[in-house]
Parts: sequence; structure tokens; C-alpha cells
Amino acid sequence: MAIWIFTLIAIAAAFIAFAGFVLPKILFYTRFEIDGTADRGIKKIDEDDRFGIVCEPPLEARKYIKEYALTRSDDKSVLVCKLGSELNYIDYDILVFDEKDKPQRVFNVKENVTGKEYTRVVELPSGTAYVSLFVNEADGQKFRHSFEKHASTGRVAAFIALSAVLIALAVIGIKVCFAYLFAGIFRESFIVLGKSTAVTAIIFAAVTLVDIILTVTAFLLRRSASKGGKL
Repeated sequence: MAIWIFTLIAIAAAFIAFAGFVLPKILFYTRFEIDGTADRGIKKIDEDDRFGIVCEPPLEARKYIKEYALTRSDDKSVLVCKLGSELNYIDYDILVFDEKDKPQRVFNVKENVTGKEYTRVVELPSGTAYVSLFVNEADGQKFRHSFEKHASTGRVAAFIALSAVLIALAVIGIKVCFAYLFAGIFRESFIVLGKSTAVTAIIFAAVTLVDIILTVTAFLLRRSASKGGKL
């Protein structure tokens, strides 16, 4: 009996690992494609309690954001922009990179500018190594950027299909374990009889339907919330 209890636990653990972590990581990642070079650093900041760098954004953004300072202390990173001209409103994205040069998240900032020279201070994740800025709108002048590549509908379909296979294997495996644990000498008939098979099919269909609903809902929510956060 112990071996079937272990098998049941192993099947459940494997299903959770593959359906909950492995497949989403392979199929549901967000890629970032950036044209051009990184923002150019023009001055280092090295003070007692903080350090950082002053950078220039891409050329097309400098009319509105002349430069920005990204500073880091022990527990946080902050960014403030120096304006290239007087503005009443600005909307820009901050693409955050870690120390391994990997893009992590996109933060969207919408601000009614109150100062003449600088935007408000924006707090970023403590692991921020550097950033790239993209202006979306400045006083009614709009710009389009498309550097986030979310999972395609094809990847969603592949996830649903592979999840259905995993669900089928898990349901069959759990059924076999239950037969050997509880059905005694009738375990073979429990596994293959028509009524038992019908119940198994109903369970499989119900779990698969729930999986499809959750997957499609998560996909649509992720598509609608195209930014990593709002600051």
C-alpha cells in the first residue's frame, strides 16, 4: 500500500510542477525587443549614502526629458527626470534592467507636472541596475512604442493542449492509485468498467474546462494590463 500512496503523491506533485511552473515559464514569458542602443550615461553620482548615474534618454525623447538621474542606496532605487521643455503633462515608460542586463518590468508613469525643471521622484525596485525611458505622451503629443512581446494565442493554445494531456495522465494515474488503495480484489474491474470510465471522463472534462477558463482569463488580463505597473 505504501508504494501506491507514494505514487499518488508523486503524480500530484509532478502535475502541479509541470502545469503550474514549467509550462507557464516556457510558454507564458514576456519578451522585450528594444531598437537602438542603451541610454547614454553622462555623469556618475557617488555620494556618502547613495550612488548612481545621470543618463540621456533616446534622441527623440530629449525634447521632453533632457536627462534623468538613477540613484541607488541600500534599500531602494529612485529616478528623477530633468525636463527638456516646460510641460504640463507627461506619460512615459520605464523599462527596468537588473545587474545581469536582463529586462525585468515596465513601469508606466503619468504625471501632471508641477515643477518647472524636474518630474517627481519615482521609486523603483531595489535591484534596478539601469533603465531605459520611452515617452508615450507629452502635452497631447503622442508616440507609439512596442517593445513588449506577450505570449501569442498560439502559445496559449499549446499550453491548453499540453495541460489537457497532463490532466488526462494525472486523472488516469490517480484512478489507478485509488484502485490499488481502496478497491481490493476488484481493482481491475474498477479501472476498466464502463461506469468507472464514464466518471473518469467527466472528471477529466470538468478539470480541463476549468483549466481553459483560468488560462484564457489570465491571458486576457495580461493582454489588457500591458504594463508591468503604474507609478
